[in-house]
Amino acid sequence: MHYSMNLEKIGSPLIKEVPMRKFLFTFIFIIVFAVPATAQQVLSIASIVNDEVISRYDVNARIHLMINTSGLKDTPAVRKRLKIQVLNALIDEKLKMQEMERLNLDISKAEIEGTISLIEKQNRIPAGRLRQIVKQIGLKQETLEAQIKSDIAWRKVVNRTLKRSVQVGNDEIEERLEKLKASQGKPKMLVSEIFLPVEDISRDKEVYESSKRLIEQIREGASFRMLARQFSQSATAAKSGDLEWVFQGQLEEELDETLALMKAGDVSKPVRMLDGYYILYLRKRRDAASTQGDTIYTLSQLFLSNKAEISVDRNALMQKSATTNGSCEKFNGLAKEFNLPNSGAIGDIKQRNLPPVIMEAIKDLPLEVSSKIVPMEHGDAIFMVCGKTKTSGLPSKEQIKNRITAERLELLARRHLRELRRAAVIDIRQ
Repeated sequence: MHYSMNLEKIGSPLIKEVPMRKFLFTFIFIIVFAVPATAQQVLSIASIVNDEVISRYDVNARIHLMINTSGLKDTPAVRKRLKIQVLNALIDEKLKMQEMERLNLDISKAEIEGTISLIEKQNRIPAGRLRQIVKQIGLKQETLEAQIKSDIAWRKVVNRTLKRSVQVGNDEIEERLEKLKASQGKPKMLVSEIFLPVEDISRDKEVYESSKRLIEQIREGASFRMLARQFSQSATAAKSGDLEWVFQGQLEEELDETLALMKAGDVSKPVRMLDGYYILYLRKRRDAASTQGDTIYTLSQLFLSNKAEISVDRNALMQKSATTNGSCEKFNGLAKEFNLPNSGAIGDIKQRNLPPVIMEAIKDLPLEVSSKIVPMEHGDAIFMVCGKTKTSGLPSKEQIKNRITAERLELLARRHLRELRRAAVIDIRQ
């Protein structure tokens, strides 16, 4: 059933103050004289959510943005497939924003810009490029900001209304830690996910078909990370679907069995779980030998460049470095004394990230003792190990607590959104 709309109700605050006769004249004038051909989409309604309108322009603009940021092919078939997915996403965004407004919460400009910067970093997009793309393809910045605002809004709603109800006991933390300890020595996988919930069994086939379409789009070159941010209903959507590193056996059995058959770079078929369909992307895999923890080296170096303009007496430097044994501070001071660019404290580096030539030079080196000269690609270097720490490879108890809290909040947030949908008056126009 369609609503009969009250134009004064859905108009802007400025229009509401205009007398009705003058308003009608202004409205007709805008339609006849000021509206470009594509504005039929602006005035045409795709859906009404609790008296708030989603126009066909909103839907088409979001589709256009997705195609230009996700690597999707711009074809009529792709646009048609995206239409239902995008409309459902826009409806959820409306509900999230309405709930934020009900709670009198605000979103700052800094929060929006911070989220845009995070999206750019996660997807390896140069800083500021996302807004440039929006401008180049002829869309308003509001199209980009709409989803970002809804993500921020929902996070604030969840933290305000649901977080206080989540309590994690020490026994739960210890139980999770014991499971992780038992998983050490097993393969470890860097995984991303897209989750599509099935909240009504009658919609199972529809959600399954949506998940298949997303997989087709990914295999045609679309960005998994951007689609996860757009469509995934998991809390990981805010991190572009990133589940981070998981041990074999850490996830539910069906997901674990799926990952066991995948190679790095593979995208899974839809995996049906109790709450909906998951799509997994196996980004990297580490064998069992690399999951037993790591050694972190705190290093300093004196780098001697091969550039002709940099002349250093290597023998004198070697002799002087030997006198600094027992003090990384004195060793680092030689960088200034000999005017050596790219020298001094390097910081903490995991053993697995060290080049073999450096690892070979420092593996048996005592703490705060200078190494021999090590030939490098663009020069030579002398190293000193200022600290060495063996890690377990396991998260801290605080990290485990935060993870359990996030998992429970995600379930509560899904339930809350489902309740908002059921309570809402939603009219979808075909």
